[in-house]
Amino acid sequence: MLQRFIFQREKYWIGASAFCLGTFAFPFQPLHYLGFACCAYNVLERLGIIEINLIPDIEERKTKLNQLLRHHLENFDDLDRYISPKTLLLALPKVTFDDQGFLGWLWYKLNIPNSNKGKFYMDTQWKDVKYYGEGWARCQGRYLSGNNYYFTKIVVDQSKPRPRELVILDTDIIEIN
Repeated sequence: MLQRFIFQREKYWIGASAFCLGTFAFPFQPLHYLGFACCAYNVLERLGIIEINLIPDIEERKTKLNQLLRHHLENFDDLDRYISPKTLLLALPKVTFDDQGFLGWLWYKLNIPNSNKGKFYMDTQWKDVKYYGEGWARCQGRYLSGNNYYFTKIVVDQSKPRPRELVILDTDIIEIN
């Protein structure tokens, strides 16, 4: 259900790959090394192999997003038989913010407006130790400030006890209470 659009989410490493290939049109060796390093950094960061936190509050963001996902999972009616608020465990999420990495840090330091600022993607594993429900939650959303986070799409892949896919939230409209 939650599709990762190739030109939206993967645009940094695709651009870095194009830059790397484009550097071979010029006979300047340091430019080749720069293109390869840029491509390798972006691919490894997007795959989650390395994570460079140039934005100081990224761990706080992950904690708040984990709490918000917990709230959505606990209040979803179709999961009542498989989770309990007291025994629900959420793994540390893998969150990708569109303003993270070197380009996000540079835009932040130079006060350049970023059109993708505020978008994020989150994947985390969940498990309930009492009712034995478990699976993955894949989320997409936006944040307006440090305290205002909103999911626009939440897809839960339940693997136990009955494999199924649930769409908790699927909207592009952010309701602010």
